[in-house]
Amino acid sequence: MDPERFRLNARELQLEHPALQPVVVHGLSMFPFLRDGDQLFVAPVAWDGIRPGDILTYRFEDKFPTRRVVAREADRLRLRADNWARQEFEVAREDVLGRVVARRRRGVIVTRDDWRWIAWSRLVLVRYRARRLLAPLRRWWEGSRRPGRQAGGQATPVV
Repeated sequence: MDPERFRLNARELQLEHPALQPVVVHGLSMFPFLRDGDQLFVAPVAWDGIRPGDILTYRFEDKFPTRRVVAREADRLRLRADNWARQEFEVAREDVLGRVVARRRRGVIVTRDDWRWIAWSRLVLVRYRARRLLAPLRRWWEGSRRPGRQAGGQATPVV
């Protein structure tokens, strides 16, 4: 077996069987809720058990990103990173590896049932929904404020 493929299979197996050891977060995409160096405990999750606000780890090429579910569709999920406000990711059902059920930082474990976890998840979802609802208004505002535009969005005639 190719050593690179073997390494990927081992990492995926680690995610599917979290009792072996926690997974370490790398990067700032989920900052401040998840920080570089946090340890995550990922458990298998049934497709029907996935809800907006859940944090999932999934397969993407040779990586295993962890992001928050913001919307569900029949066989796909839309996910976002808490720290990347405008970038959205689609994940197919077969690529979901598990749901993050706990985070350990400096020896302190917080589970997904903890009030801090729940409050943060709700805040992020409200922020996501507000941005989605306000996006057309933001586009209109930015378009009407461009140089050479008059109020009402009409171009200023060039003489």
